[in-house]
Amino acid sequence: MCENEEIYRVANPGQTREYVLYLRDCGAIAATRGHVSIVPYGEALDVRRGYVVDLGRPVRGSVMQGVSIQWRDDHNLAVCTKRMTTGEELDDRVEDVTVTFSSCEE
Repeated sequence: MCENEEIYRVANPGQTREYVLYLRDCGAIAATRGHVSIVPYGEALDVRRGYVVDLGRPVRGSVMQGVSIQWRDDHNLAVCTKRMTTGEELDDRVEDVTVTFSSCEE
């Protein structure tokens, strides 16, 4: 069984949704990896819905090294990273939020 450790969450400007950064540890079957999900404001993380992206393994103890995530407004989230999982199928929309992915400098 996998365990999820929430690192932090950031609300959109209208406080209707939050993105949640969390570490997912599935024990011996896979390495701990960083993930981002979008959830309704104030609700518990549910990894079965709202999933956005696998950020890969934490680098030097920080999953956010080389990653930038920002709300542009209530319905647009920008994710910039050089460490996205190759071949990972990425959602470009989570309910009423459009997610834009780009490569960024480390």
